Amino acid sequence: MSRSMPASHFDKVEQITRKADDPLAGCPGCHPLGTAIGAAIGGVIGAALLALAIGAFIPPFFAAIAASIGALVGAFAGTFAGRHVAESLNPSTQEHYFRSHFATRPYVHPGDHFDDFREAYAFGILTRQQHEAETFDEAEPTLHVQWDQEHHRLPWAKACPAVCDAWDHLSPHDADL
Repeated sequence: MSRSMPASHFDKVEQITRKADDPLAGCPGCHPLGTAIGAAIGGVIGAALLALAIGAFIPPFFAAIAASIGALVGAFAGTFAGRHVAESLNPSTQEHYFRSHFATRPYVHPGDHFDDFREAYAFGILTRQQHEAETFDEAEPTLHVQWDQEHHRLPWAKACPAVCDAWDHLSPHDADL
């Protein structure tokens, strides 16, 4: 029975990926700027739409109340939309990045699943940090031996492109390193 990556590797990957916490809100994926912009746009659109939709049928005082209600509903919806857009443009964690781009990778074949490659991405993230001064080609023989010694489920021939992908995605100057 093959074993998966040692727990210490997963712990290190968690520490690396958790560095993506938003500095203002203190949590991954919060995106306060995207959320605020979404709330503001949603509030304005909601207020305008509800005021226009029912403003012609009710007195101005009630139109103002309707606009306020529309602003609240629009801001609430805009908050979620803004956060979603911001997260898709700037993923909070490396795992999220690789998961969301997995299907577009040239080494992924029909029937492949992200979870099969998760260890390879995690290994690439960790080893990129450890071999900062080397290119992937320089480090690849060492990585191959290390991968085989750790008895990962995925054979090196299939894992290698995903490990390389993680290396290419992370530069030595990346804030996540």
